[in-house]
Amino acid sequence: FFSTAFFICIMSAAARVCRVLLSPLRLGRRRLTSRSVQHLKTKAEYDACIAEGTVAIFFFDDSSGLCKIMGPKFKALAADPAFAGIVFKKIDIDENGETAEACNVTAFFPFTKIYKGGQMVDQMAGANADELQALLEKHK
Repeated sequence: FFSTAFFICIMSAAARVCRVLLSPLRLGRRRLTSRSVQHLKTKAEYDACIAEGTVAIFFFDDSSGLCKIMGPKFKALAADPAFAGIVFKKIDIDENGETAEACNVTAFFPFTKIYKGGQMVDQMAGANADELQALLEKHK
């Protein structure tokens, strides 16, 4: 009775209707954006960065196993829309030792500091992802 083209047309229309009807169910999903975490390579970049807003800076050393564990977690938190009000940056203490020394970050890595309006307001040393998330929740 029906031609193949007619059947394909009806199936295509039905698929579009299903997508439209089911799309509200997908709105509740949390989507991660791709906000990148930029390196601060100089003390001048650091000074300019912390001047305004809320900034989380991750101090790390590439040779540290704990830093290798926490780096991706810091990046994932940066991509989380819940922390959209925080600017995420990182400093490699080997590349930017001047800034690390000025911030008294010399011994224990990884180290995360939170700045608001140019002033350090909180900090965390170590590789505890839950503690890092709680720190960011406190300052978002």
